[in-house]
Formats: sequence, structure tokens, C-alpha cells
Amino acid sequence: MVTNQHFLTVLFVFGAGLVIIYSLLNSNRVQAQDYGQQSLIVKILGQNEELIEDSGPANTVAVVSNPDASEILNQLANETESDNTSAESLLLGSGALVKPEITTPEELKRTRVQKYIIQKGDTLYALAQRFNISTNTILWANSLTLNSYLKPGATLNILPVSGVLHKVKKGDTISSIAKKYQATEEKIENFNYVSNNTLTIGDTLVIPEGKIIYQAPAVVTPAKTKAPTTVYQSTTVSAGGMIWPTTCRRITQYFRGIWHTGADVACGLGAPIYAADNGVVAKVVYGKTGYGYYIIINHGNGKYTLYGHNSKIYVEPGQTVERGELISAMGSTGRSTGPHLHFEVRLGGVNGTRVNPLSYIR
Repeated sequence: MVTNQHFLTVLFVFGAGLVIIYSLLNSNRVQAQDYGQQSLIVKILGQNEELIEDSGPANTVAVVSNPDASEILNQLANETESDNTSAESLLLGSGALVKPEITTPEELKRTRVQKYIIQKGDTLYALAQRFNISTNTILWANSLTLNSYLKPGATLNILPVSGVLHKVKKGDTISSIAKKYQATEEKIENFNYVSNNTLTIGDTLVIPEGKIIYQAPAVVTPAKTKAPTTVYQSTTVSAGGMIWPTTCRRITQYFRGIWHTGADVACGLGAPIYAADNGVVAKVVYGKTGYGYYIIINHGNGKYTLYGHNSKIYVEPGQTVERGELISAMGSTGRSTGPHLHFEVRLGGVNGTRVNPLSYIR
């Protein structure tokens, strides 16, 4: 039988339970209301500012009514960038402001000719590999040949791409320049930022993939032509019995045995070439490779001289020539990278042993 005392105890426990449940429910409601007051955006904007909910997708940024809010957020973003740290998100309702990634721009491609000071041990091939251009590009830009000596301390022009340099002259057009070097007009225009309307006389252009083309002149009908008397009289005969075979003494390559069988002398296209001694023309060849247009003269006693890479030849086989007589004009025919005379002295026959020619003409 339930007593009054027992009933009051049950009633007290039940009432206490109701009070606890009510307190818990009320506490959750208060915390939910306070959450927005404790958020970062409220601290930034102030508790009295109105928030406008964004009806867009969940990953968009909420819009705020405070006119100074964007300035504050920009300042925070700038401070984050200045720390050079990872971007942090600023929670705004259901969206976020994230510091944009900063990408480092790639190094600008070299588009101008640069100067390179030759170092000890440098070779044309190694330099071409180093600068990712062709060997011919270096030769053409510096008026060199494959056998040229790279003097340490001297300066080379290094092009940014394989090709040639061209100095604009009167009458030039993009089309004529492209045709001259077997290049394309579009590449010339794009690389140099030029057009026919902006070409300026005296400007230097880089011609990407351009080539210097040495065209052999038409064969000249052999015609005996005497060298001017003044030239012959002013030429000194060396101890070897020969005279210097042209008008300048600019040696671009010396005798190196089997590696280079003669001496190269560069005076310019069309410079006169003379017979180094009295003799009979043994051979005249209009070749497209090797020596190109060349002459071999028999001087007797098993001694012969060869004159290679001519642009014009004025003698014919069997013709007698005198020391100092004009026999040809300097050129760049055959295997040549520029106008010059390749001069050889051979002993024992037309195809005899090659010896140092400077022992005979100095």
C-alpha cells in the first residue's frame, strides 16, 4: 500500500526532472542565439551590423552591409600575403574568402643578341650546345670559319636562336629579307616586332632559322689577264722563290698538316689572286664541293700550288703564267663559310705531299 510519504517523494523526483529538462532546452536555445555573436565576421563588423544571407550556392561568399567591410577584408588578405604563408579561409556563413595563389612568372625568353667573352678551352661546338643554337649561327654572326681560332678574351655575338643577323638597308622589305636567307616572313615579323611599315634603315634584325647562302657565280670564260705592273713590282719574292698570292695578309687559318692542308687568307669577295711563281696551269676545276672553283699550277721540279674557293677563274689548263699574273678572284665556292683563298704547296705531283705554304711565300 502506497503511503502519502512515498507519493510525495515520487512527485518531487518527477518535478525535479521537469526542471532539469527545461533548463537544458533553454540553455541550447541561448547558445544558438549567441553563436552568431561570437563569429569572426561579427567581431569584424560589430554586433550592431546587419548580415544579409546569400541565396547562392554554398561555396559563394556572403555579402555584408558594412561599407568598410571590404576594406577590412582586403587588409587581412594583404597581411596574409605579406607573411608569405599558406592562405587561410575567413568563414562567412557558408562561404569562404581564400587567399589567391601567387604564381611566379617564368623567366622571359632571351630575344636579343648577347655578348660572350671567350674562355680558355671554349670550342664552337661546345658553345653552340651551351646556347642551344647551331654552329653556323655563331660562325655567321662573327665572320668566322670552322677552322677559326677562338682567342680567350675576345667577344662573340651570340644570337638567341639559330639564324643570322641582318642590317636593314635601303630598299629592304620583309619579303626580300626572308627570301635572301630562306626564312619565313611571319617569323621575322613576330620575332623582331616589325613590319614593312616599321622597318628602319640601320636596324639589325635576327632572322630565325635563316641561312647565309653562298651561290657560285656563273663560270667565266677563261681569259688571260695580266696583273697591274705596280702590283708585280711591289711584291717581294720570298726565300722559297714565291710571292704572296693576294693583296692582303690576313691569315684566318694556318697549316695544320692533315687537319688543314694549307693557309687561308681572307681579303674579301672579288679580291685578286696571283700566281705565286712562274709555271703552267695543270688543272682548273669548277667544283661545287671541297675546294669549289680551284686552280693547280705546276712550277717544275715537282712543286705545285693550289688556289681554292675562287669566285672567278681567268686561266685555263695548259696556259703558261708568270709570277704575279692575275689568275682568279677570291670567293667562297665549295666547302667554305666565307670569302677567302685556300693556298697550298704540294711536292711530288698534282696530288703530292702538302707542306706548310708559309715556308715558301713569307
